[in-house]
Order: sequence, then structure tokens, then C-alpha cells
Amino acid sequence: MIAESMPSFTREEYPSITRYYVGLDLDHVSQFLRLVELVRGWKTSRITVDNRTLTVMDIYKLISVLNCHLDKRGYSHQKYYCWVSEYSYPQTNLLFPCKNIKLTLSNICDGENYGTLDSEGNLHINKERVLFQIERELRTSLSYYCPSLDMEALENILLRIPDTITAHDISLIMDATKKPSGLWLSFGSEGEIQKKKENINWLNNILKDIQGLD
Repeated sequence: MIAESMPSFTREEYPSITRYYVGLDLDHVSQFLRLVELVRGWKTSRITVDNRTLTVMDIYKLISVLNCHLDKRGYSHQKYYCWVSEYSYPQTNLLFPCKNIKLTLSNICDGENYGTLDSEGNLHINKERVLFQIERELRTSLSYYCPSLDMEALENILLRIPDTITAHDISLIMDATKKPSGLWLSFGSEGEIQKKKENINWLNNILKDIQGLD
């Protein structure tokens, strides 16, 4: 039995049911994933995590999270794997190392969801709101159970996010993270294209400082 091969496996017998407990650890992610895939199809089974019964959608999310972790192990540059997302432009625009956390610096600068604008258009960031959004996305995606999740990195990133972003820098950030259309790439002037590249490079340097990447 897959579960019995894992060191964290325990079993409790009751008059009408038997409960099996398996802990998720870094050395047995593949076995844990195989176990979830197996028992989710049983009519009489129920999967719970931290006393929370998983819905069918939750199970798919958990499988996705664990598969993502396993994919990272085969990635040539593991340090950067969690930062790469198809939803972020540029891809290093992510603020937290998890593909399921869509929060970007441009999200923070867009309006007053994560801070307060003063009369000059400078944004004073509310880091508690930023933390709340990240934790909510971690819960919703079940990424809290990813073995690669680094909550210490989150704390360090929050410290490195500036308390205030000037109106000038906001405009540069929004320009750098706005995806150019194929038409723009074909017909944009050389000066416009060069300016776009400069803004993206400027933003990437800022993000590397916040993210703590080389």
C-alpha cells in the first residue's frame, strides 16, 4: 500500500470507518500525490487537510500545487522557477515566489487597493493589505501546502517593498508592465520601443532588489 510505505502513516479504527493519516514531507511528495490521485476516486473516501474536507475542486488544486513542486525539481534554475508566470509581464513582475500568487508591483500601483494616494499622486503603501491579499491567494489556491513555499521570503519581501512610490515611478511601472500589442511591436517608432525597453530594465532592477534575486 502506498500510504503504508510512508513513515508518517498512521491508522485509526472506528466501528463504522477507518481513518488513515499521512503527513506531507519533502521526501515523499511523489508518493503523497499518487495517494491523492488514487483515493479521490473512491466513493466512500473523504480527503481532509488540517480538519478541512477538500471539495473536488480543492483536490484538483492540491494536485496542481504538488505537481508544480515536482516540476521545480527538474528545472535547471530552481531559484527562479517560482518567479516565472505566464500571468506576469514582464515575468519577473511577480512580488512573491509562487506561480499561484498573481500580485505584482503594477497591481499595487493601480489605484488605492493597497495604499493611499496623496495630493501629488504618490502612493503610500499599506503592507498589511499586501500581506492579506497574498495570504488569501495562498489559501484559495491551496499553495499553503506546497513544500517549496517560503514564508520567510514573504516577510523579507514585505520589508523591502518601499513605503512610498512616487507618482513619477508609478507611471514608469505602469508603462513597463503594459503588454505591447503585436501591432505596436511592428509599427512602434524606434524611440518608443527603446523607451519601453529602458522602462522594463529599470523595473526589473527594482524588482530584483525587492525579490532578493541576483
